[in-house]
Amino acid sequence: MIDFMTYWFEWFLIAWLGLLAFLVAKSLVSARAPRSGLLSGDGAGLIDPERLPLFLVTVGFALYYTVQTLMTPMVELERAPDEFWMPEVPQEMLYLLFGAQASFLTGKVFRLFQLREAR
Repeated sequence: MIDFMTYWFEWFLIAWLGLLAFLVAKSLVSARAPRSGLLSGDGAGLIDPERLPLFLVTVGFALYYTVQTLMTPMVELERAPDEFWMPEVPQEMLYLLFGAQASFLTGKVFRLFQLREAR
């Protein structure tokens, strides 16, 4: 009975997360979603050079890890009987995330000091 419930719960969870992803993607594509300031912070409409890599790396990492999670067989994720883990995050991806975050924060600090000197 537990196996039956686990099986259906897994499919329900996959369907629910898929529906959630669809709704988020639909709202991002539609005109209702507030996208102003996503890639530009000054309101002038120009893309900030530190925001674009951060956005691309974050979305790319999320897609990569989602695909890795869905494609990895459950047998490989089993550590002990009835104990499952998420796939390991590659060190290179962590370096990319760290580099994008560092670039973003460095750009923010630079712009802050640049604004203070302009006053």
